[in-house]
Parts: sequence; C-alpha cells; structure tokens
Amino acid sequence: MSVLRLPRRMAGVRPGIARPGVDWDRVLVFARAFVVIAFFLYPVWWIHVHFVSATVPEVPLSLAISFLGVQFAVIIGELLASSAAKKLDEIRLRRSRHWHPRIRSALAAYLAAPDSAGKHGCAELQYFRKRHPRETETCLVEMLAAVNGQARQRLSELAVTLKLTGRWEKHAGRGRLELREAIEWLGLLSMPAGRAALLRVLEAASSTIESRWLPRHASPSTLASTYCAKIRLASAGDLSQICQEVLAAPFLVRAMAASDLRAHAHAVGAAAGTASLSSHGSRSSHGSKVALQLAESWRRNVDTPGLAALLQHESSTVRGLALRLIPFQGTAGAFDKAILEGLQGGTGPVDADDAGADEMRTGALSAVGRLRMTRALPLVAECSASANESLARLACATLAELGEVGREVLESQIHGAPPDQSARGGARAAEALMSVSTGRLTADGF
Repeated sequence: MSVLRLPRRMAGVRPGIARPGVDWDRVLVFARAFVVIAFFLYPVWWIHVHFVSATVPEVPLSLAISFLGVQFAVIIGELLASSAAKKLDEIRLRRSRHWHPRIRSALAAYLAAPDSAGKHGCAELQYFRKRHPRETETCLVEMLAAVNGQARQRLSELAVTLKLTGRWEKHAGRGRLELREAIEWLGLLSMPAGRAALLRVLEAASSTIESRWLPRHASPSTLASTYCAKIRLASAGDLSQICQEVLAAPFLVRAMAASDLRAHAHAVGAAAGTASLSSHGSRSSHGSKVALQLAESWRRNVDTPGLAALLQHESSTVRGLALRLIPFQGTAGAFDKAILEGLQGGTGPVDADDAGADEMRTGALSAVGRLRMTRALPLVAECSASANESLARLACATLAELGEVGREVLESQIHGAPPDQSARGGARAAEALMSVSTGRLTADGF
C-alpha cells in the first residue's frame, strides 16, 4: 500500500492562489485585529449618536462617555463569561471524578472477560457512552495509550462499536487543536480500525484547507501527531518513507516524533538508515546529520557498506558524526584506520577555517573513548594540547578513559608542563582525573 500522505498544508505547501512573497498569515492577523477594533468602536459611535449626544452637546466629551460605557460593559461581560466558564469547568470536573472510576472499572472488566463473555461489559459501556460521552471517550483514550497488543486490539474494536471513530472524525473538523487531538486518538487504534478513519481525517483536512484562499500552516504539535500516527499505523514498507519525512521536518517536530520513531526503529533498521544517510550530495548533508544524531542517541548501527560511504562523505561534519557510530558496529575493528585518520583531522576534504578537522577529531575521540582504543593514545595526547578548548577537554577525558597509561599522561601534563605553556592544560588534566575519581566521567567527556 502506498505511503500515507500528509495534507498539503501539513507538508508546508501553500495553495496556488497564494502569491509568493506575501505573508498571508500576517495579513490574516491584521485583518482579525481590524475586525475586533471595528466591532468595539461601532457600539461607541451608536451610543454616542442615539443616547449621549442628546444630553452632552460636546462631541469629544460625548464620545469619551460612550467609550467608557462600552468598555465597562465589555469588562462586565468578560467577568461574567469567565465566571460561567469556571463554573462549568467545576461541574465537569465533579462529574469526571464521579464517573471516571466506574468507566475505568467497566473497561478493565471488559478487557479481563473472555470474548464470549464480553457482551455484558459492552452493553454497560454502551450505556456510559450515551449518558456520559465525554468521560467515556477520555477513559478509553487513556487506556488505549496504556496497553498494547491484544488488549489494544479489543479496545480498538470497542471504539468502533461505540461509534467513537465517527465522533472523532467530526471532532477533527472543528479547529486545529481538535484536528491534532483526533489524529492522536485515531493513531492509538490498532491498524485495521484506525487506518481508514485516519486517512479520512487527513483527506478531509486537506480538502477543507485547500478550498480556502488564505493558507494556514499546521503547528509543530499537529505535524508531530500526524507523523506519530503514521509511524504506528504504517506497514514495514512504508516506514522508510516516513523516516525520510521525519528527517526533513523541523527540529521541534523531530523531537516530538522521535520517541515513536525509536519504538519502530527495529522495523526501519540499518537498511532504511543507510538509504537516508549514504547520499554524497551536499543537499542531503542536513538530513544525514539529523539521521546520524538520531542513530547515535538510539545506539543504532548502520550497515557496514553504508557507514564506510558516510566516512567518505564530502561534509567533514557528517564524517565526524559517522565516526561516533563505529563503537555500535559489530565489526568496529574494521574501522580502526578511519578512527586514527579522524584523530589527525581526516584525509578527505575539510570545511573552511579548519572547523571540519575539529569535527573529525571530536567524533574520533568519542569512538576512542567508547572502544578503549589504547593504540590511539599518542594522537589523543596531541589533541589534548589543541587550541580548541572543548576538543582539548574531550581529549583529556578520553585519556582518563584509557586506563593507567592515559592517566599517567594526564599527570605528566599537570607536573611536567613547560613553563611557557598556559596553565589551562594542567587544569584540564586535573579536571579529567578528578572526574574519574568521582565517577562523573562518560565516554563523551564531562
């Protein structure tokens, strides 16, 4: 089956009627502000003409009295509306406290009962659905998020039986917040029950937005909810494409969707990671960096040919990030030469101002620290004298991780430093030794 598609507004595509170079979102904000001001000023003018001007002949004073009267009425109206909303919230909270435990008990009994004996529980939940729809919906969503496997399948079938999927589809058309909630709720359903409803919601949202002449962009939370739902419902063949979409998304969206993507990382696997990483084009450098950072945070490996290609990437930053993945490979020893070359700044093209060489050394130092690669100790000692403060501190931390020999090098830097050198080197060495003794040192430094 083809990959689930985002609505055009969620993919960042504006309708064709929107002229390029025009910030229609800003225009919409100003238009709304103008409408609000006009809505407030019209009653001022109307009261001035029909009431106040008859008794106050001075126009400025009459307008001022009318303005104050309208402002007072608006404040009183806001206070009354706020009090009413607060009272309704209290009533709703009181009802929730009363009915939530009963509905949760009924849902638990429905899950615990055999399939043949679940009709009574379903009938009870049908009663709750008719009498207390909001509370039933909330409890079912909470339980769907807490279970998995067969239990989620049964609750998904229950949601269809209670006609909650149709309710959520209607809920999605009420606004952006409601759309995000509906996507999250439908994404919790198991694949057969949730896929069709989710597709209908996305298709309806797309057609509704495209029919408007003003573009509206999805918020990061809505985008992240959409990606999470797609990840949970997608087949194994679709996950690779979804992985590509997440990598191209903004940072906030990636951060929100990372947990769901990690839960399915075993299905994406090294093959999908390599497909998104091993491109040598400069246009893919950003996506490669993002994917490498995710792979490192998840302690994921990339297949050996793909990692070898990344170590030859034209971006030295990508090569430095690829060096960090070497310790997670099953054949880490095959990349010892690449690590040693990285400690020397690499043999490939280097970015401007020697920043790329430092990126390479940083990645290589991370690999050396994790692999306890003692044969690289002379090169690590050279890095500890670097003018780059962060690189030098990481090199000292790596020396401390290399056992007694590395710590002897650090002690020699403390006691035997030439007098013409700065005291910073000795301070860094002392800090590394102290971190080892207190157990605060990690493979990536302090």
